[in-house]
Amino acid sequence: MATDYATREAAYLARKEQLHATAPYVCALLGEGWTVGPVKEAVVGDHLPNHVDLNGPDGAQLSLSAGYAYDPKGSVTGYLNDMLNGYKFWYLPHGVNRPSIGVNIARGAKAIANEIKRRVLPDYLLLLAACNAARVAHEYHVASAYATATQVAGVIEAPIREDREAGGGTVKIHAYGSKALAGATLDIKVAGAFNSDTYKREPEVTFDRLTVSPKVACEILAILARNHKTEE
Repeated sequence: MATDYATREAAYLARKEQLHATAPYVCALLGEGWTVGPVKEAVVGDHLPNHVDLNGPDGAQLSLSAGYAYDPKGSVTGYLNDMLNGYKFWYLPHGVNRPSIGVNIARGAKAIANEIKRRVLPDYLLLLAACNAARVAHEYHVASAYATATQVAGVIEAPIREDREAGGGTVKIHAYGSKALAGATLDIKVAGAFNSDTYKREPEVTFDRLTVSPKVACEILAILARNHKTEE
């Protein structure tokens, strides 16, 4: 039993060593822009990681694995950077799984690279392009929310902060802590603009349940500020 375990562990270590030696050649065969990502774990002896990242153009990231001690089958899996500041802004289409295939590390770099080109990249690159487009749209949405909130909040000199419950792209204006409406219990939220291929919308400001344009929101706050000052 101990001999079987030692043999299995020795074979596993050999596969991991071959994986790390092979990965740079796989990247070279995949083409310009592909590099081996930094190792995030211990890199010596039995603790050598059983996977490496293959980073490509436009944020492409494939994970090449040597399998496990109990399962010698290697794999290639495509990952997508669909998170921004803790928010998931894009999801795989319904019924679509993350591209992943089995590979044999022992077959060498050329065979692995050919399998990636044939069985992973065609689907993966389409998903990557869609994810990247969604990232650009989300970044625009968030930037628009902050720019609009800063403009509207400036009317009453109020602080702003991200509305984390809304999932990104929405900013709260705190009238209670403002100079012009100090102590006011208004719920003011600003939603950023959308500008994607499938959906477009201008920024919106919501007072409790009333949603208006930023221009109208500024006018409302100016009136409230004047009345508040008069009441004092």
